[in-house]
Amino acid sequence: MRDGKPDIDELNRAAKKLDYPKVKGMCQLSLFLVSNRFSIEIFIVFVALLLASIFSAAKAEPSAEASSLEKDGVDSGVLSPQKIDDIVSSLDAQSLTQKKGGEKTEAAEVTAQGSAPVAAVTAAMSPIEQLLAGELAGEVSGNLTQFGYDVFQRQVSTFAPVQNVPVAADYVVGPGDAFTVTLWGRANAQYIVEIDRNGQIVLPEVGVINVSGMKLAQMENYIQDQISRKETDFKMAVTMGRLRTIKVFVVGEAQTPGSYTISSLSTVINALFAAGGPSKNGSMRDIRLMRGNQKAIHIDLYDFLLGGDKSNDIRLADGDTIFIPIIGPVVGVAGNVKRPAIYEMAKPMILSEAIDLAGGVNYAGWLQQVQVERVENHKRRIVADFNVAEQSNMAHQESAVAIQDGDLIKIFAVSPFEQNVVRLVGHVGRPGKYELKPGMWLRDILKSYDTLQPQPDLEYGEIERLVEPDFHPIVIPFNVGKLLDGDESENIELARFDTIRVFRWDERVKRSVSVSGLVFRPGDYRLIPGMKVSDLIDAAGGFMRKAYLRRAEVSRRHISQSGIDTEESGVQTEEIAIDLEKALAGVPEHDIALQDGDSLLVRPIDERIKRSVSVSGLVFEPGKYPLTMDMKVSDLIDAAGGLMKNAYLRTAEITRRHISQSGMQTEKININLEKALAKDTSQDIELQDYDYLVVRAIPELEFDRAATISGQVRFPGVYPVTKGESLSSLIERAGGFTDKAYLRGAVFTRESAKAIQKQRLDELINELEESVLTTAEKETDASLDEETNQAQAATMRAKRELLVKLRNAKIDGRVVVKLAAAEKFKGSKYDLELEKGDSLLVPEMPGIINIVGDVYNPTSLLYEKDKTVAYYLQRVGGPTRDADSKHISVIKADGSVVSIAQKNPDSVYWDSESHQWNFGGFMSIRLNPGDTIVVPRKMDQFLWLKTTKDLTQILFQAALTAGVIIAL
Repeated sequence: MRDGKPDIDELNRAAKKLDYPKVKGMCQLSLFLVSNRFSIEIFIVFVALLLASIFSAAKAEPSAEASSLEKDGVDSGVLSPQKIDDIVSSLDAQSLTQKKGGEKTEAAEVTAQGSAPVAAVTAAMSPIEQLLAGELAGEVSGNLTQFGYDVFQRQVSTFAPVQNVPVAADYVVGPGDAFTVTLWGRANAQYIVEIDRNGQIVLPEVGVINVSGMKLAQMENYIQDQISRKETDFKMAVTMGRLRTIKVFVVGEAQTPGSYTISSLSTVINALFAAGGPSKNGSMRDIRLMRGNQKAIHIDLYDFLLGGDKSNDIRLADGDTIFIPIIGPVVGVAGNVKRPAIYEMAKPMILSEAIDLAGGVNYAGWLQQVQVERVENHKRRIVADFNVAEQSNMAHQESAVAIQDGDLIKIFAVSPFEQNVVRLVGHVGRPGKYELKPGMWLRDILKSYDTLQPQPDLEYGEIERLVEPDFHPIVIPFNVGKLLDGDESENIELARFDTIRVFRWDERVKRSVSVSGLVFRPGDYRLIPGMKVSDLIDAAGGFMRKAYLRRAEVSRRHISQSGIDTEESGVQTEEIAIDLEKALAGVPEHDIALQDGDSLLVRPIDERIKRSVSVSGLVFEPGKYPLTMDMKVSDLIDAAGGLMKNAYLRTAEITRRHISQSGMQTEKININLEKALAKDTSQDIELQDYDYLVVRAIPELEFDRAATISGQVRFPGVYPVTKGESLSSLIERAGGFTDKAYLRGAVFTRESAKAIQKQRLDELINELEESVLTTAEKETDASLDEETNQAQAATMRAKRELLVKLRNAKIDGRVVVKLAAAEKFKGSKYDLELEKGDSLLVPEMPGIINIVGDVYNPTSLLYEKDKTVAYYLQRVGGPTRDADSKHISVIKADGSVVSIAQKNPDSVYWDSESHQWNFGGFMSIRLNPGDTIVVPRKMDQFLWLKTTKDLTQILFQAALTAGVIIAL
């Protein structure tokens, strides 16, 4: 749109997208339907999908402005074409097969482009990164590599000699070297000379000069002296050109021993790189250079690899031999050192020197136990531990212990447990670790209400403490509100490893079990993972003498998600009978694993009658409780942990059971909980055996009832709604419509409508499947001719393809709603009462009219005010010869359909939507922006397609409306 008018360029771009694969697939399927004489309903459905695909293709190449918005994270579209994509994804299998090779290539390109960032993200962490992330290795791995050998295995050119570098003055020239002699001054000349195999050069007017074996500076002075005998008052420069090559020999434990022809500037290290370096059986500490009858020169590569020292890297001469002997004694250093590896020892070493060779201990290394694994006297493997922490003379002595060949030194990590910390978790502002200082108390952590998040549980908090020496866990409760108000009885002294936990007001995550009856310490106990009945008995101090062991009960609560178990509570209590003697003996059937909220009751031997009452609903601890003397409703609520915030206080129900010899009679007693908690004796009644109290929730209390409004309203978003609130109220709360709002194209969806439409679709699919089976039976008739059999086979294939599309079709639950100005819409039949999950989308005006089907030029035209169906049909050439003029229809932007069968072409009628008389019937209908004219082709109708009429109406609204919205 430009200045409120349709953009011709955008329409042209949309028209050029007709070769989009989905559009092509829809066109081919439409031709298939026509050629096989499908019914008008099915043809219109796929014409609708074709229209949606056209608009989806137009959206595939966004404008520059839309691309800019998308880069900024703004969605430039109104509705994703995913629904249409799902329906047409499997069209034209043959075409897809032909394109398979190209798709693989494209997919491979996408994978290749995306592989680099993934590899970068998943790169392994370095040892230092792992240490700082808290990943301390519990075990020290002995999988080490020999140090330094991998340097020579890499294909690098870092150490290769370069021919174009300046030649030093001490370079010894010899046969094969070439250089240039330049004269200027009284004599101007330039001579390019090369030393021959006799070590001589020839200079004009000077003659033959022998320079072999001279250093470069010495040769330059000698040549100048010779030329000065012939010339005077001149200057001279000697520039080295091509350098000679030399042959050296690399023997011994080299990776690739042999003779090598290299540059005369090469050094020992250059030759070693050319030979692949020492093999892992060769020495790195004693490389020997042999030259003639001279004494061998020893080179230690560790000086170069560890310190970068190349002072012993001697320049090679022709005929030199580099010898690599067998590797010497080795020591492995593993664990928390900076460079774990296997090192060669050039001389006897002590423990501290071996550790220094590995770069030293990192900050996480534990020096109190440095372990050395050793093979002693070729007889046995032993382990020795040394304390090398620099705190005593003994540590100094142990760090000086001698290292033997083959020793493996292991440096373990310090303990992963942080010794001086307490943790704060739960509903707090800054959860995490805190330093435990001497004499620290709970109020030093929870200093004020500012440390908590809004709406904390002020009645209950807990400290989870690990008790030494075995660090078994216990839970210490405290009152958060009293602590913050200054109550010193709630201020608990902290210990290391304490975890302070604060809850939200509606959060009850305390996991515990309880034991009552004849045990020495009845009460609540923290539920430890894997805790069994025998563990609970041990924690409670064991049984008393009069405890009855043959039978005890574990009360277990099961909470139902449906909320229909046990009256209205959603909680069902199960009584599990166990034999305590067998439980203590470890019999699995009786020593059962406990769950959160389990309660164990140990009765006395002489108990005969069990008296109990029950409570369910909105209390914190619903379940069955022993009936004590003079127990009242308020006492039962206190025993159940109190009422939840959403409990309904005006009325509750007590179910009282009267048991007699003739049976059981039930009595319903309604009480006022608010008065009962206030100790009103008329409501806080005394309970009897088997009484059951139900605490209900406040009626019609829904926190998640919300509706969504988007598009062209002033304040789009999600709004909580109350029961009985209407759609007009939601529009008013959103600030009303903007000036760009197109009310006729509004899309209103509802979850309940979606469920009904889905159910209806499933029913129609089942009916259609039965029809397909019936048709398949008729195909076996041998009396039919070949042409008829081929037609029936094509019909069967089309039916099966249609079934696949119907199963993949997605229903969005759209309800046709015709919006209007606020004063007209409020209270109208379309001003629906809102439900949970309702959604309203108000788009902008599209500015086009769509014409599809059997016309001479199916396309989209610019909307012109007050123009009719006949006018737009005339603009595209009108219906073709094969068009079915009796079934032309108009699909309105709001999803409704008007057909020529409804509006007689020659009639005169009142249009209630536009509030005017129309003369000329259907062809005189004035169209609105976003409307679509559908001109079908003449086709015969199959009997089996009669069941799809309702489905056609559903897919009209699901597919065509999606196409209109995509165009917006």
